[in-house]
Amino acid sequence: MPIIENEYLKVETSLLGGELLHVIDKENKQELLYQANEIWPHHDVILFPFIGPDSSYQIDGKKYSCPTQHGFIRTSRFEIVEEKENRIVMEFRDNERTFQSYPFHFVLRATYSLEERTLKREYEIINQNEEELPFQLGDHAAYQVRFGEAILHFGEGNIFFYPRKNLLFSAQPISFLRNKDYLLNKKDFAEFETILIERPRNELVLDTGLGYLLTYHFNSPYVAIWSPSKESSFLCVEPWWGMAVYEGRDDEMRNWKDVNSLSHQAHFEESITFSKKAEC
Repeated sequence: MPIIENEYLKVETSLLGGELLHVIDKENKQELLYQANEIWPHHDVILFPFIGPDSSYQIDGKKYSCPTQHGFIRTSRFEIVEEKENRIVMEFRDNERTFQSYPFHFVLRATYSLEERTLKREYEIINQNEEELPFQLGDHAAYQVRFGEAILHFGEGNIFFYPRKNLLFSAQPISFLRNKDYLLNKKDFAEFETILIERPRNELVLDTGLGYLLTYHFNSPYVAIWSPSKESSFLCVEPWWGMAVYEGRDDEMRNWKDVNSLSHQAHFEESITFSKKAEC
């Protein structure tokens, strides 16, 4: 499995799905990433070419379906195109299997790099068709937290989110009536399933309740917050460039709310800084 590391962090990835497998604080010999078990048998998922449970949709008037949630990248194998001690670039190219669910030729390039205590993730989508490429993109990394003590700091300003019921988001956001220093609890995930927020202007800081602060820097239009409603010890804070299935959505992918429409190529990035919380 490809590994990158520096003085502070060691990160292991997988060529299957391009996902993260381990994020280790080397100084404290501490695993920060959730380790898959029966509650959720994954560590992280790259979401492409759509987000959410899309088993039936149309592209240019023709019906398609995908057997896996969040698209097919999670079951696709990447190839390494560049590998250094603190940086790795891997890519996936469409094939006959993906063409059955998504009739386009494309390249998806994922880059992972480290700078001191920051892990940066970059995605490059390259359109290899004459027509524009419609797609959604996101990721789904799960980090260990202790519910009842973990706090997500939203910063100043009003917070709006999209209510979700029966796997459908509302088409309109409403005010998220929680404190800007949001104490995480399982009841909210039982009620909302996924908390989809119109991205606050401020960076998001997660106090894991386990002695670490995770500072997220996103430029995505949405941030999804998810954890199973049943007992578990992880939280996903996910950048979404696009919205999962919502009320009244058109079957045609090109007409979806905030779908990306790409002529040539596009670049997306995010980063997380991991720091040990100062002891009082």
